Amino acid sequence: MKDFAMAEPLLQSNPEDAFPEDAPAKDDLGHALMAVRGATTAAANSEEAMRSSVAELMQTLVRDNDIRASQVVSVFFTVTQDLNAIPPPRVAREALGWDRVPFMCFLEPDFAGMPTHCIRVLVQFYTSKSQEALRPVYQYGASCLRPDWSALNNPAINR
Repeated sequence: MKDFAMAEPLLQSNPEDAFPEDAPAKDDLGHALMAVRGATTAAANSEEAMRSSVAELMQTLVRDNDIRASQVVSVFFTVTQDLNAIPPPRVAREALGWDRVPFMCFLEPDFAGMPTHCIRVLVQFYTSKSQEALRPVYQYGASCLRPDWSALNNPAINR
């Protein structure tokens, strides 16, 4: 109970003072914590097809957003229920050499009308770039998820 009493002043403070909407978290160098999204589709539920799709997606996200492993806080993947040949985090670790980056992978709900063989990713990292300067990557059959972002840096190519 004593620990809770020590936290009481924090609970009574104004949350807007602690977390202003326009002030993202920053590291010691003044870089803000940001996130960038991406998605792609694999040609099939095979190790080869998934390796190719995940590696291309991650390499494009890293290149287009100038991301280095030392900046990355975490990476979250989701896959549709028709993909289970290889975990995307394993592919990303191997393709990028990100051995010390925390990865997670989750199964997407089976929503009607959504693309099949779909792999999505969210990369959280520190950067000096603004959210507006980040370049999300939506490739192949996943370009329908965000057509407004697909045209920014990737042609809407369908597999």
